[in-house]
Amino acid sequence: MDCSFLLECDEVPFGISNENISAGVDLEFSDYTSEIYAGNQKKFSDFLKSISNRYESGSENYIFRWNAGEGLGGNALACAYVYSFYALSKDERAYSFIADLSSAESSGVSDVYKTIKYIDTVDGEKVTEDLLRYFGKPSWNDIIKNATNYNGKLKTVYTGIPMSALPKNIKGSFQYFDFSKVFSADGWYSGIGAKSLKTAYATSDRKALSAELSLKNGSKSEIIYAYENYEKLIYTPYLDFEVQIADGTEDSLYEISIAFENNSSRLESFYVVKGNELSHIIFNLAEKRFSGSFDSVENLKISVRSLQGEAENCTIWLYGITGHSPSQTSDKLQALVENERDKINSDTVKETGESLSQTLIAAVVVGVTGLLVIGIFLLLKRNNRDDKEE
Repeated sequence: MDCSFLLECDEVPFGISNENISAGVDLEFSDYTSEIYAGNQKKFSDFLKSISNRYESGSENYIFRWNAGEGLGGNALACAYVYSFYALSKDERAYSFIADLSSAESSGVSDVYKTIKYIDTVDGEKVTEDLLRYFGKPSWNDIIKNATNYNGKLKTVYTGIPMSALPKNIKGSFQYFDFSKVFSADGWYSGIGAKSLKTAYATSDRKALSAELSLKNGSKSEIIYAYENYEKLIYTPYLDFEVQIADGTEDSLYEISIAFENNSSRLESFYVVKGNELSHIIFNLAEKRFSGSFDSVENLKISVRSLQGEAENCTIWLYGITGHSPSQTSDKLQALVENERDKINSDTVKETGESLSQTLIAAVVVGVTGLLVIGIFLLLKRNNRDDKEE
């Protein structure tokens, strides 16, 4: 088993800043410190390769964590992020790219939300093409060789059809999360615009997962769940999210988006809920057009933005997530889901051979704890280890 090396960087590619972005990116810029950054990291990658080829305990891959500086935002942040992503995606030893935006300009983070969200999908070139004017090039391939010939499999994005209620033929259910019974937020993390994620009493007698969300400038805020390995949802095609958005005002409306992802696909559905009311959001995994694409999922994101109201902040309360089946009883579901989890855990421990994937996994965090999101996915890796020194 191999643990990836963590490489941290504070440098911005090509000295990009809010002040100089309007003049364009100077691709000849060389006024760097001696630090490694996205662009010269290949030197480190080659060094890591020589060590891992020789020593059994040497890391074969590395996690690149970029700490965006204070005040970096908007197009400057987008240009720096996209260049870093493509540069690292061409490095076979770069196993993940973490962009820590906790110090970046708060308004600028929401501006690049769409770019960050879609860069590793089939729409990646489309959402980044407007940034090419700052580089003075017609294509990312003119900046980085074969940049858009992405090493990993690009995600296909599906938009689900929201349901107002569960089907009438439900036979059984399985509770994936019940925060009234488990006083823990393990595996849950604050994403963009979220803070103070914890479990707490939503009412005098009921607990829930909660986070404070920013609603400024119509931006989205999100919370994230990272599955330790992955979860199979094949037995429960309908998921009920019991959620409440509290803001202390009247007549407020919110859009809630729920997205499941794995290595190849993302499925996102959108819902409108009233502020301060308890809502049951039904997520439909049963549609034939993406049949089989979400047999297993690796992470879950719940995003919120204001549609109507004057509140600048709100609190999301997530009481639980329950899966429902039209074909299995609750007792049978309990056995099936737990058996799948045991198999997944067993396979993760037993499997040997080549690395799990050549895909560069990218994530955005807004605080130190966000590093743990990547740790769950990446720090346990499988690699061939033959003919190497101890």
